Amino acid sequence: MTAMAIGQWGMNRGMDEPFDKAEIATARAWIRKFVVPTKTIRRKYSSYILKHVAEHWGGTVRRESYITNGAFIEAARLEGYKIAPIGMSPNAYFNMHLLREAYAMEWSV
Repeated sequence: MTAMAIGQWGMNRGMDEPFDKAEIATARAWIRKFVVPTKTIRRKYSSYILKHVAEHWGGTVRRESYITNGAFIEAARLEGYKIAPIGMSPNAYFNMHLLREAYAMEWSV
């Protein structure tokens, strides 16, 4: 899914406004550290929940402490994850499995 398609999907930004690179970098770093791919889409945590967890982590490691939903989805796409829209909402599910270390963090969602 391209950034343009994500913008059309209603991901917090217009098609002509790019996603914030620092937000994407933080989300990508969190994904690399705490997530592994699965063969199928997992419907346990949505992009909205995961972006909040990544934000919390970002704030604790002196990275971005705010990540838009669209920036998180774009980060997942750039990391090679599959994206499954959730109905007409701006949220998505992914083929992601959270590592045990992700559950050790405080989740303030």
